[in-house]
Amino acid sequence: MYLGDIEGLRFESNLIDTCHEGTSCITFDGARPLNVVFHGHTDEFSYEYYGIHQGTEDRLTFVGRAQQKFRAEFIDCRENSKTWGKRACLEITPSIQRCLVIPPGVAHIFDGLERVYTINSFKNFLPPPDDWLSGLVEWNIAADTINIHRNIADDEIPRIRTNAHAASRTFYELTSRNIEKSMDGVVIEYPFTHSVKFSDGSEELLKFQKKTDDVKPKPRRLELDELIGVHLNRRLFVTGSDGDEAGFTTMTCGLLSIFDHHVENIVELANKNPNSVRHLTFFDDPQSTLVATATRGNLSSTFSINPSCFYDLVLQPGVTLELSGQVTLSAIRMIDA
Repeated sequence: MYLGDIEGLRFESNLIDTCHEGTSCITFDGARPLNVVFHGHTDEFSYEYYGIHQGTEDRLTFVGRAQQKFRAEFIDCRENSKTWGKRACLEITPSIQRCLVIPPGVAHIFDGLERVYTINSFKNFLPPPDDWLSGLVEWNIAADTINIHRNIADDEIPRIRTNAHAASRTFYELTSRNIEKSMDGVVIEYPFTHSVKFSDGSEELLKFQKKTDDVKPKPRRLELDELIGVHLNRRLFVTGSDGDEAGFTTMTCGLLSIFDHHVENIVELANKNPNSVRHLTFFDDPQSTLVATATRGNLSSTFSINPSCFYDLVLQPGVTLELSGQVTLSAIRMIDA
């Protein structure tokens, strides 16, 4: 059963574990990178333009207050689709139980996502290898998004040729390395792409992005307690047009668990694996406060931190953490020491 009668547009169930009262968990194997998108905690969040991917299948899990509703609109722009030109509008509530699957070539736009976090465990698709290598098909993953205005008329809907070859694990590994190399410590505004027609009749897809020469990167590492083995580590991130209020951060490697918390409670996290370092990222209003107590052997330290997508709290092997306070979403990555 497809949503809005658009072929391939659907919900899929997530595999969920219940960790303890009020908390659910999704675990990802780390084979593909994923993005966690944040939309701010104050004003109403909406987009001005549809986004269309030529080679990316978005797989979106929305986490937030269960009573919140937001609006999603879609247009099928795939040139060979039986439902090309079909429009659909849905009202969605956040739920970690399911993900929204948006095939390549289906334009999408959202309104009312403030205080909602979106986990995008996307899949990439590539052009036919021979055509790509020979230059018959020009496609670049960095320019995979095409934007069209939300008020586009039916007779202006584009016909997008989408990629169909599933990317390999090697492709994702290479992509992760490139992200880690190019995004570390960078704060940039998410690019906007637009198809421009010139006076000679030619048409090109142009990407626009603000300069970031004057942006000072955040410190790479902030020590909390060096003796116990706890510090903050800078994350990979891209901001939106509203600065730190909106944007996304990328998880690129390691076994990853994402937790959806619904109650204020005390959570105990023990890193008992002697061969791995645990990275924790907390997502919520940055004005809120979490109180943490780190213990290693006979040593302990208590400190306060604010939820932030810009830093990981890093626990060395053998460190136990007790955490209290309200947090909407947290991510834990296990990375070889």
